Amino acid sequence: MKYTLFLGILSLASFCHAQKKESGKNQNIVVSFGKSKHYSGDIPGIMFSTEYSKNLKKRISLAIGLGSTIHDGAKELFFNDMNGNPVDGSIRYTVAGFQLSGHLGYNFLNSDSHQFLLRVGPVFRYQSSSLYDDLSIYYPAATGLPIPVIVFNNTEPQRTFTVGLSGQISYSYLLNDKIIIGALAGYQFDTYGDNISQLTLGVGYRF
Repeated sequence: MKYTLFLGILSLASFCHAQKKESGKNQNIVVSFGKSKHYSGDIPGIMFSTEYSKNLKKRISLAIGLGSTIHDGAKELFFNDMNGNPVDGSIRYTVAGFQLSGHLGYNFLNSDSHQFLLRVGPVFRYQSSSLYDDLSIYYPAATGLPIPVIVFNNTEPQRTFTVGLSGQISYSYLLNDKIIIGALAGYQFDTYGDNISQLTLGVGYRF
């Protein structure tokens, strides 16, 4: 009986030591993908990113990420050509960007398996846009021509590089000693006046 009890205590001690060793893993690499919205024109789109993070303390973490967004839309324009054939002359546009971000986070859950983070940090963003600044459409009744006439007026640069601020709320769960899954909601704005939201799901590796 004493021998069995001794083995049980020894096994429990070994298990606790192993758990403590696993909890020492404090670095993550996470890949995320999800929905996004660009509020300069209320354009829907997607966002994907790769991020490295490290726990500086029990509740404080630092993350560095590379991400990209693609938003697109169209202004519908349908008419018939000179032969009476239907034409889809809709004006299509895309706003895409690549960005580097850094976030300092605070974990509200004191757990190795669960993290609920509030994060804030800077964003450095490169963006290219084909969205027009002003658009006028003149129809045949006004021009006497058989098809609409479109006039663009571009007052802003096509390519911009800006600095901004990002805030995020995220939850992650450690499936085992290495694999992480989670969700994130975020909002960012920059010096160019662009505002972008995101709602993503992610999977990662802890080491």
